[in-house]
Amino acid sequence: MPQGNKHINNEYFYFISNLNMKSKIYNKGILYIIVAFQCAINIHAQPAWHINPNDFEYNMTVTSMAYIPCSYTMDPRDQVGAFVNGELRGVGYFDVLDQDKYYCFLVIYDSLYSGNVVQFKLYDASEDTIYDALDKMTFTDNKIVGSSSNPFVFQLESPINELQFSIDSFSRFSPSGTKLASMFLVNLKKDTVLANFSFVDDSFGLNNNLFEIQGNELFLSKDISHIGQNELYIHIIGKSKNECPIDRKVKIKITNHTVQTSSIGNLLSIKIFPNPVDNDLFIETEISFDFIQIFDPLGKCIKQVPNNIENSVDLTQLTPGIYYINLLKENKLVGNAKIIHK
Repeated sequence: MPQGNKHINNEYFYFISNLNMKSKIYNKGILYIIVAFQCAINIHAQPAWHINPNDFEYNMTVTSMAYIPCSYTMDPRDQVGAFVNGELRGVGYFDVLDQDKYYCFLVIYDSLYSGNVVQFKLYDASEDTIYDALDKMTFTDNKIVGSSSNPFVFQLESPINELQFSIDSFSRFSPSGTKLASMFLVNLKKDTVLANFSFVDDSFGLNNNLFEIQGNELFLSKDISHIGQNELYIHIIGKSKNECPIDRKVKIKITNHTVQTSSIGNLLSIKIFPNPVDNDLFIETEISFDFIQIFDPLGKCIKQVPNNIENSVDLTQLTPGIYYINLLKENKLVGNAKIIHK
């Protein structure tokens, strides 16, 4: 290879190497700018909570956790700010990790020995959102609130810890449309919380399709008199106004008893005769009804007929034994009774 070409190649390699080095420096510069920009964004996103302890004479301490929507904080960037009449009196991070829990050791400062009401704000770093906490406390110099074993919990609302369901059984004679239960979310303060309820369609909610949810009430949506099983399984989830969910898997027992007034409402006062009966059974009620249902002792609906002018039903074909009748109006139970067929 001619010497000139070698010289050119050397210069070329030097140029390329120099270019690569400049490129690397340039790329690093871009990276530094990006990182600096991101840091600037993060710093800007955080609340400007800064305090000079030397400006105050008195202080108190709070060892705390925070319940920021739906769960206890697990982010060491989350903060709590303490305020007196809108002025900052303390700030702390939930950055002390102990046994999988994050704590904040908050020092609150004031110019008065005691008496001022302290209010709090919580900063959720993951959502870049500042919330007003429910909590208030009265400042007292040298006061100690909370500990690692029993921390004070700042919260937006009291944590939901229970989905209450008002029944554990109902009669298989209950007609479609029967209101069976009411559902409520309950927090740690035992307050009832408004919520939206729905079914969870999974392997446990095998019988969700037999029911319907309207608001916070559970209704039977199908006739279950023919079902042989004695237990039904549903899975329900409730979400509070802050979308904090809690679910409950419910096992409901199916009884063979006639429907009780307490589970249905005001039933009609009915009179049936003769009882025991051989052939025709006659029914006297306060108001009219549309259908008559006959159930055997196992809860199986063996006959359903529309009501007639005589308010009677022919039971000739029944074998001797105990039976139950339901009277329906507009597909709702309005009366029931126990009969004996001779």
